Amino acid sequence: MNLRVRAGSLLLAVLTAGLSGCAPSDRKESLKKADLILVNGRIHTLDPAIPDSTAVAISGDRIEKVGPDAEIAKLAGPGSKKLDLQGRSVIPGLIDAHLHLMEIGKSVAQLDLRGVASPAEAATRVAEAAARTAPGDWIEGSGWDQNLWPVPEFPTASVLDAVSADHPVVLDRVDHHALWVNQAALDAAAITRGTPDPRGGKLIRDRATGKPTGVLLDDAMSLVLDKIPKPSRETKQKWVEDAGRRLLASGITSVHDAGVEPEDIDLYKMMVEGGRLPVRVYAMLGGSNRKLPDYFAIAPIHGYGDRRFTFRALKLGVDGALGSRGAALLAPYSDDPKNGGLTTMPSEQLEQISREALRRGYQVCVHAIGDRANRMVLDAFQSALALVPSADPRFRIEHAQILSADDLPRLGRLGIIASMQPVHATSDMPWVPARLGPDRLAGAYAWRSLLESSARLAFGSDAPVERWNPFDGLFAAVTRQDHSLKPEGGWLPEQKLSRQEALEAFTIGGAYAAFEEKEKGTITPGKLAHLVVLDRDYFEVPEVEIWKLAPEITILGGKVVYTRSGSAGAPS
Repeated sequence: MNLRVRAGSLLLAVLTAGLSGCAPSDRKESLKKADLILVNGRIHTLDPAIPDSTAVAISGDRIEKVGPDAEIAKLAGPGSKKLDLQGRSVIPGLIDAHLHLMEIGKSVAQLDLRGVASPAEAATRVAEAAARTAPGDWIEGSGWDQNLWPVPEFPTASVLDAVSADHPVVLDRVDHHALWVNQAALDAAAITRGTPDPRGGKLIRDRATGKPTGVLLDDAMSLVLDKIPKPSRETKQKWVEDAGRRLLASGITSVHDAGVEPEDIDLYKMMVEGGRLPVRVYAMLGGSNRKLPDYFAIAPIHGYGDRRFTFRALKLGVDGALGSRGAALLAPYSDDPKNGGLTTMPSEQLEQISREALRRGYQVCVHAIGDRANRMVLDAFQSALALVPSADPRFRIEHAQILSADDLPRLGRLGIIASMQPVHATSDMPWVPARLGPDRLAGAYAWRSLLESSARLAFGSDAPVERWNPFDGLFAAVTRQDHSLKPEGGWLPEQKLSRQEALEAFTIGGAYAAFEEKEKGTITPGKLAHLVVLDRDYFEVPEVEIWKLAPEITILGGKVVYTRSGSAGAPS
């Protein structure tokens, strides 16, 4: 019988049965009876103080004990449930340290342009959406990437105008740092030849006429985005629930939501109160254009409800993305010598916000991709930390994709967390050399160098910019190859990580980056019982198949919330 089918049916069966006939417990008085035990497995604790073992006991939402089968069986009581792992491996619940939770749900519901091979193909999909959309309603989509097209240039509104005259169309680039819109959307935003570029943004214009062509970069995007009707609270909640189900099926039990609105914080609290928040969320308040008091209008929230929701961080941004040539570079782009990228926040403002955050107990997390942007952030952080000493600030750079040789060691010295997304490297590698030239590649997606400089790594996906499957990220971190195993030996292979290092960045690193290392990240007694049962052993499967690994079971807070043969339902 197929192991996957056999395991799924067996696990469902044993979950419904008690542990009748188990030996009486002779546990120490300090140990509780287990509500759930996992036996006959390979438990990869990631805790150096606890050797890997075969069984785990869970009481309530906490790990009670890790040990051999016979020892864990002693903690069983009449109402305990048992999972026979049949030799399969268990790892800690995975933590995605940078994604956009609502946007994942939204991306599933809207037009998907990932992999489109030309502007014409994108327009065909827009035409199909227009046929089922009421006249005047907006059409939204995301995922296009001009770097994949035969002519890797930005598209124009005219391509969309031919198929969408009755609808404003807004299409997010894959990195969410550029919009492609039609004339109806430009008209809705009153964008004309005379519209100036906003600070931190740019309207792509026809070189001959100066007329906007239909692509808006970075902060210019808000000129159109602000005109789109706002989704209802019910719609946002549906997006979160849908995204949460998909994440649990991928083995992700906790996420860092990188850039939420104030009303989203209230929504998350409401969902916790109603038992409807599927995963644990660490939220960062987004926005780079707020007035200083607005960043601190909502007091930090620690472990709301059943510790499912925390808000204590600010998400700022200082540049754009490399793919749209908006990342701020110290020297111009090798393939665009007149362009050095964009900065979206003055360094003085960043330093001021950072100082105030230190005084008020907020963490600061800053989007920085180019080497100029990363230097700007490091300078601001260094100054703020010197003026407002803090025992444990854990400031973060989100992405940290391109670092100069002089700046790379500064993260470790300053205690700055590098919150990075391994799949960005393998997605970007076909065109990064052209953007940067050979001399700057040494600091590109430099995980190994950062780790060796004593910087802490926290890995995520940046979903829906990339897919949320963490095994894609683990594979990229270990091999630096795409799924077709190119390039041979890996891209910039000196920056590869070991399997252990990569997994720690998706578990221990994410926990530390959210001040939650005492609660998550390892399979340790007393920590939250977040566990993932895999179909094969992460440490033994061939490297080239890491991305094919799949969770059989996901446990969040001691409850089975996903089984591969069918979901166990939302946590309660």
